[in-house]
Amino acid sequence: MIIYGGGGHAKVIIDIVHKARRYQIAGLIDDDPAKRGEKLLGEEVIGTFADLRRLCDEATGLIIGIGDNRARCRVWERLQPLSISYFCAIHPTAVLAEEVEIGEGAVVMAGAIVNSCTRIGRHAILNTGSCIEHDCRVGDFAHIAPGAVLCGAVQVGNLSLVGVGAKVLPGVSIGREAIVGGGAVVTRDVADGMCVVGVPARPSAAGT
Repeated sequence: MIIYGGGGHAKVIIDIVHKARRYQIAGLIDDDPAKRGEKLLGEEVIGTFADLRRLCDEATGLIIGIGDNRARCRVWERLQPLSISYFCAIHPTAVLAEEVEIGEGAVVMAGAIVNSCTRIGRHAILNTGSCIEHDCRVGDFAHIAPGAVLCGAVQVGNLSLVGVGAKVLPGVSIGREAIVGGGAVVTRDVADGMCVVGVPARPSAAGT
């Protein structure tokens, strides 16, 4: 596989792939041409976006190693004309229950738990030690941060972020492009584009 990105999130994906031992990394792609030839955890930056068409003829697929939701989505949109196949990266210590659906390009990090009848969207991130309970829906390009907990039947919209250690109570819906601040406890639905913080979570003065 090829990994698109050369930062911290790409490091985590490289580690997952190394530990899972299911795929071989052909190399990394980064938009900065100055990074060509650099190595990240032993894997080399082999080109930029301009090289992808040629490189994808030599690799089976790609995973987008960018942590920021909107940036990850923009890269995906840019890649559409190339008709690329996408891998998932699932750490061997992650726990996936029965009837769990993981969308293409998703990343499930070490210690994450995904319980029964849950659907994880395309290019979503379930970060280290996150817990996704039964019957949840996590949208495309969403990010569930380290230690965050979604209780049963929670819905998280596309491009939304549930922050570090946050808890979302059963049946709550988080809208599209919303942000739940770190450590927040969400007891009621969060509208599209809203930022909520605190215990219980309330709209932030900086929220939209």
